[in-house]
Amino acid sequence: MTAALSDRFQAAVDQAAMRSQTTTEDDYLEEWNASDWNESNQEAEALMITLVDKIESDYSDEVLKTLIANNGYNQRL
Repeated sequence: MTAALSDRFQAAVDQAAMRSQTTTEDDYLEEWNASDWNESNQEAEALMITLVDKIESDYSDEVLKTLIANNGYNQRL
């Protein structure tokens, strides 16, 4: 099961990567991190939709601009 975020996220990732001069796939993947796992009683598809909606609302265009300016690092949140 997969879900895509809106295109503005891909654009933000690409812009942040260019600003930070991340040029190889290994460089790009090295910067990835994951949050802690959380338990949920929701069915998988419902949880996926809930999480996509939360990410879309938590990361406004302004927040994405801040992340791009910080080379993709979350220094504001």
